[in-house]
Amino acid sequence: MASLLRVTAARGLVAEVSVLPPIPPGTHHDRRSLARAAQRAVTVPDDDPPVRHRPPPGV
Repeated sequence: MASLLRVTAARGLVAEVSVLPPIPPGTHHDRRSLARAAQRAVTVPDDDPPVRHRPPPGV
């Protein structure tokens, strides 16, 4: 949590946060299969590059 607070307090830093659908509890038999599911959820396919947004002037 301290790391998150330092990042959010940094001046000039721009961060993009995406809220994805939750991974339902109990759908993975161990932490490794859960980790693979989480990795797949956040990995952007090569043919679908991320969208970059710039903050409005003065922000």
